[in-house]
Amino acid sequence: MKIVTIEPKNSFPYKVAKRLFPNKEIITVHLISDVFFLLGDDEFSHGIVPIQTHASEFEQETLINLLKYDFFIEKKIKHTEDSISCYSIEKKEKKIKGNVASAFLIFSDPMKAIENQIHTLAKEQKVELLQLKSLKLKEGETPLYFLEVQGHIHNPYLSALFVELNQKFLIKHLGSYHNS
Repeated sequence: MKIVTIEPKNSFPYKVAKRLFPNKEIITVHLISDVFFLLGDDEFSHGIVPIQTHASEFEQETLINLLKYDFFIEKKIKHTEDSISCYSIEKKEKKIKGNVASAFLIFSDPMKAIENQIHTLAKEQKVELLQLKSLKLKEGETPLYFLEVQGHIHNPYLSALFVELNQKFLIKHLGSYHNS
């Protein structure tokens, strides 16, 4: 099985692909959307894409493609010096243990009351919030939040939070993954 990521070959996503999959053939493409497109092919097992280019800036094209495709985040890899993060994306979600985080996209207009509501729900369910960021995707100016929490989606406390959030908002689970 092959791995697909974006070029150039000296980029952080490419280096992550080499580190995670040292014995696999790595194919590079120009666009993040091409990574997701090729990942649909049976000859590819994983895609490596950037998610955060700086501590507070998200890669819009990655988020848009996570919305479009039903792939799951398998691992988050951080480059601590530059505050850059990449995701390893796969076709099926696996149940994993250890230092696990889960990510969601919540569709809602950015408002302080909504942020407070999400914080309150997480606290009530005893879920540790790692990140809550209001975003607007360029494609149609879709307002949403990126939510990252500690734990696996199948843990009862996190499942309960997901159910509560799903009753109030349109929400998409992006995956539960190793958070390294």
